[in-house]
Amino acid sequence: MRACVSAIALILIGCGVHDAAALTGSYEAAYNFGTARLVLGGDGTFAEFMRLTGQDSKQVATGRWRYDAGASRITLSNFSEIAYPDGLPIPDDLLMNGPTTVPVEWNTTPLTIRLGAGDGTPFVRER
Repeated sequence: MRACVSAIALILIGCGVHDAAALTGSYEAAYNFGTARLVLGGDGTFAEFMRLTGQDSKQVATGRWRYDAGASRITLSNFSEIAYPDGLPIPDDLLMNGPTTVPVEWNTTPLTIRLGAGDGTPFVRER
Protein backbone atom coordinates (compact mmCIF):
# COMPACT_ATOMS: atom_id res chain seq x y z
CA MET A 1 0.00 0.00 0.00
CA ARG A 2 1.23 3.47 -0.64
CA ALA A 3 0.54 6.43 1.60
CA CYS A 4 -1.01 9.62 0.30
CA VAL A 5 0.30 12.80 1.90
CA SER A 6 -1.75 15.99 2.18
CA ALA A 7 0.09 19.06 0.90
CA ILE A 8 -2.05 21.24 3.17
CA ALA A 9 -1.74 19.45 6.49
CA LEU A 10 1.25 17.19 5.79
CA ILE A 11 -0.49 14.28 7.46
CA LEU A 12 -1.29 10.77 6.38
CA ILE A 13 -4.71 10.91 4.78
CA GLY A 14 -5.30 7.50 3.31
CA CYS A 15 -3.93 4.30 1.94
CA GLY A 16 -4.40 2.67 -1.40
CA VAL A 17 -6.04 4.01 -4.54
CA HIS A 18 -9.78 4.74 -4.59
CA ASP A 19 -11.94 5.54 -7.59
CA ALA A 20 -14.08 8.59 -8.35
CA ALA A 21 -17.35 6.64 -8.21
CA ALA A 22 -16.85 6.18 -4.46
CA LEU A 23 -16.89 9.98 -4.02
CA THR A 24 -20.28 10.73 -5.57
CA GLY A 25 -22.94 11.90 -3.14
CA SER A 26 -23.73 14.74 -0.73
CA TYR A 27 -21.33 16.16 1.86
CA GLU A 28 -21.86 18.73 4.60
CA ALA A 29 -19.50 21.06 6.46
CA ALA A 30 -20.61 22.67 9.74
CA TYR A 31 -19.46 26.18 10.62
CA ASN A 32 -20.36 28.36 13.60
CA PHE A 33 -22.49 30.51 11.24
CA GLY A 34 -24.31 27.73 9.38
CA THR A 35 -23.57 24.90 6.97
CA ALA A 36 -22.25 24.26 3.49
CA ARG A 37 -23.28 21.34 1.32
CA LEU A 38 -21.37 19.91 -1.63
CA VAL A 39 -23.06 17.50 -4.04
CA LEU A 40 -20.73 15.51 -6.32
CA GLY A 41 -22.64 14.01 -9.25
CA GLY A 42 -21.72 10.79 -10.99
CA ASP A 43 -21.60 12.72 -14.28
CA GLY A 44 -18.65 14.83 -13.10
CA THR A 45 -20.69 17.88 -12.10
CA PHE A 46 -21.02 19.44 -8.65
CA ALA A 47 -23.21 21.96 -6.85
CA GLU A 48 -22.27 23.87 -3.71
CA PHE A 49 -24.85 25.32 -1.31
CA MET A 50 -24.58 27.55 1.75
CA ARG A 51 -27.10 28.04 4.58
CA LEU A 52 -26.57 30.68 7.21
CA THR A 53 -28.24 29.94 10.56
CA GLY A 54 -31.90 30.97 10.37
CA GLN A 55 -31.87 31.44 6.58
CA ASP A 56 -32.76 29.36 3.55
CA SER A 57 -30.13 27.42 1.64
CA LYS A 58 -28.76 29.06 -1.50
CA GLN A 59 -26.60 27.77 -4.33
CA VAL A 60 -23.22 29.50 -4.46
CA ALA A 61 -21.37 27.50 -7.12
CA THR A 62 -21.69 24.84 -9.80
CA GLY A 63 -19.11 23.28 -12.03
CA ARG A 64 -17.21 20.13 -12.88
CA TRP A 65 -15.08 17.92 -10.67
CA ARG A 66 -12.46 15.27 -11.30
CA TYR A 67 -10.51 12.96 -9.05
CA ASP A 68 -6.81 12.10 -9.30
CA ALA A 69 -6.63 8.70 -7.61
CA GLY A 70 -2.84 8.56 -7.64
CA ALA A 71 -2.55 11.82 -5.69
CA SER A 72 -5.83 11.36 -3.77
CA ARG A 73 -6.90 14.89 -4.75
CA ILE A 74 -10.13 16.30 -6.10
CA THR A 75 -10.28 19.30 -8.43
CA LEU A 76 -13.41 21.48 -8.46
CA SER A 77 -13.58 23.82 -11.47
CA ASN A 78 -15.59 26.61 -9.87
CA PHE A 79 -15.54 26.18 -6.08
CA SER A 80 -16.51 29.02 -3.72
CA GLU A 81 -14.63 29.35 -0.42
CA ILE A 82 -17.35 30.48 2.01
CA ALA A 83 -15.35 31.03 5.21
CA TYR A 84 -12.22 32.90 6.17
CA PRO A 85 -9.45 30.90 7.90
CA ASP A 86 -10.69 32.23 11.26
CA GLY A 87 -14.09 30.59 10.65
CA LEU A 88 -16.08 33.76 9.91
CA PRO A 89 -18.34 33.75 6.84
CA ILE A 90 -17.24 35.56 3.70
CA PRO A 91 -19.91 38.16 2.77
CA ASP A 92 -21.93 37.42 -0.38
CA ASP A 93 -20.46 40.37 -2.27
CA LEU A 94 -16.93 39.06 -1.64
CA LEU A 95 -17.55 35.40 -2.61
CA MET A 96 -15.28 34.46 -5.50
CA ASN A 97 -15.54 31.24 -7.44
CA GLY A 98 -12.57 29.59 -9.06
CA PRO A 99 -10.70 26.35 -9.54
CA THR A 100 -9.34 24.59 -6.49
CA THR A 101 -7.54 21.29 -5.93
CA VAL A 102 -7.69 19.77 -2.48
CA PRO A 103 -6.80 16.49 -0.80
CA VAL A 104 -9.36 13.79 -0.16
CA GLU A 105 -9.24 12.15 3.24
CA TRP A 106 -10.30 8.53 2.88
CA ASN A 107 -11.66 8.07 6.38
CA THR A 108 -14.26 5.42 5.79
CA THR A 109 -16.62 6.02 8.69
CA PRO A 110 -17.74 8.48 7.49
CA LEU A 111 -15.91 9.31 4.27
CA THR A 112 -14.44 12.79 4.68
CA ILE A 113 -13.31 15.34 2.12
CA ARG A 114 -11.21 18.19 3.53
CA LEU A 115 -11.71 21.34 1.46
CA GLY A 116 -10.27 24.81 1.95
CA ALA A 117 -6.73 25.99 2.28
CA GLY A 118 -6.87 27.20 5.86
CA ASP A 119 -10.11 26.61 7.68
CA GLY A 120 -9.69 22.86 8.17
CA THR A 121 -13.46 22.30 8.14
CA PRO A 122 -14.10 18.96 6.46
CA PHE A 123 -17.05 18.12 4.27
CA VAL A 124 -18.46 14.85 5.63
CA ARG A 125 -20.63 12.48 3.60
CA GLU A 126 -24.30 12.78 4.51
CA ARG A 127 -26.06 9.56 5.39
